[in-house]
Amino acid sequence: MKNSVIKIQVQKSDEVATIVEKIIDAASEEVLLAVPRFSRLAESQANFHLIAREAGLLKRRIVIESVDDTVLAMADAEGLEALNSILFR
Repeated sequence: MKNSVIKIQVQKSDEVATIVEKIIDAASEEVLLAVPRFSRLAESQANFHLIAREAGLLKRRIVIESVDDTVLAMADAEGLEALNSILFR
């Protein structure tokens, strides 16, 4: 497995199952999820719980990058690293 970071661009309408599949298929131990504002992912805390659980099972480091404060707060609540993409640059 490569050690470089793979960036996955999440679409607003992506279901959590689609995102988890992309994480599973990523050939890296580190995955950056770029989540847009008003993403369906932010509709439920359970979505972030599922991503965190899969990250643990796969032993992958998941970083959530977004400008959406709701996304960042939900990711943080599940112990995922969360970065504001505007402040991060």
